[in-house]
Amino acid sequence: MSNSRSKKITMKDVATYFYDNSGIKYDSHIFKVTIAQIKTLTKRGYTLERIKEVMEYIFKHLPPKGIYSFGYVLTVIEDIDKILSDIENQPIATIPTDIKIIGNKKKINNVKVNYDESLFK
Repeated sequence: MSNSRSKKITMKDVATYFYDNSGIKYDSHIFKVTIAQIKTLTKRGYTLERIKEVMEYIFKHLPPKGIYSFGYVLTVIEDIDKILSDIENQPIATIPTDIKIIGNKKKINNVKVNYDESLFK
């Protein structure tokens, strides 16, 4: 019987993801410090998945001077968490994607799409 559950993410996975994507060189001591920093974030209520989502956002929107350590994540996590929450909580619009005429009736298949309300103000 195969196990269809996805692998649970660990603090080590999060730290490895950070260093693999940041290009920052590290040694075992720095890696241990990073694990301790991740543990601090989990004690503050952040899930490992959310920490990784924040890092993904950081890597897509790098600051002009770059990132020098995991400490940057500690510094900006609250602000980026709010940005991500705002994005996730945007209203969802339903747009017809497929309209079929069946006799005198229309059959419409809808798709949900996030949109930016500021475009309509």
